[in-house]
Amino acid sequence: MFTIALDNIKTIEFNQSVIRRQKGVKRYNFSGAPNIHIVLKTEIDDAKQIYIGVDSPQKMISLVQHRIN
Repeated sequence: MFTIALDNIKTIEFNQSVIRRQKGVKRYNFSGAPNIHIVLKTEIDDAKQIYIGVDSPQKMISLVQHRIN
């Protein structure tokens, strides 16, 4: 399990790009492309950027932005 504290989120935004494997980046999606990009303030497990795939990305982004701003 990978947990991100809200106070560790620097930015969260919609993603439409193909994300290749690279150092400092974690990708979490089971099918399709990751549609959310999260930049962390502090690394977790050697990752500063996280990409995830969710069903309602705009809703999640809005909820998280409301909590971190």
